[in-house]
Amino acid sequence: MSKRILVPLAFLFFLGFPAVGLVWVWNDAHARLRRSAEPEARILVEKALQATKVEDFDVLSTNVYIKSGGPAAVLKARAEHGGLKSVGTLSYVRSYAGSRSDMVWQFVEFKGPVTFDKGGEVQVRATLGRHSINVVWLLDKLEIDR
Repeated sequence: MSKRILVPLAFLFFLGFPAVGLVWVWNDAHARLRRSAEPEARILVEKALQATKVEDFDVLSTNVYIKSGGPAAVLKARAEHGGLKSVGTLSYVRSYAGSRSDMVWQFVEFKGPVTFDKGGEVQVRATLGRHSINVVWLLDKLEIDR
């Protein structure tokens, strides 16, 4: 074999294949997060939008969301828009990881339409979070567009 072919082949072998492998592992990890959180997203959004008091969020949400006053904002928006009629299809936005209290958390964001009695259809953006070693997803943020 000539040296003209050996150099590109060596480059491909030592740099190209590992780079492709890293991209594949990265995409696979995010796809697994998405598939894990998708069934829980609709359930958590429905339960949060049907909640009648802040204490209902204790089992649905992360402590950070509860302490930030998020449940009170959701209850205020619910009072403004009326009761929940239906939750539309929630579409995946992104997934990422972050650190909280020296623990690694995984987050997945979804958005989609929600229909209320008085307010009609509005868009919601929900972020679900979990400890990286935990299988239970919790509501970390719920934003209701007006």
